[in-house]
Amino acid sequence: MFMSAYKAGEVQWFDLEKGEGMIIDKEDGTSYYFHYSAIESKQKFKKLEKGEQVKFRLYENLYMRQVDSIKEA
Repeated sequence: MFMSAYKAGEVQWFDLEKGEGMIIDKEDGTSYYFHYSAIESKQKFKKLEKGEQVKFRLYENLYMRQVDSIKEA
């Protein structure tokens, strides 16, 4: 179940080797884990930089909220 429209966020960190990172919600400061597969990019190689401004959408499953989609801001 989708929880939200796209929200404004900032990349807190991204580990290129592991393909995972964290985004900070600019509205309430909550941090969310993400996997590189959530990054929507026309580039073949998906990556994000610390401090990069993004838009993201959350998905809620039975156990937690997680990032479903990340776009450039």
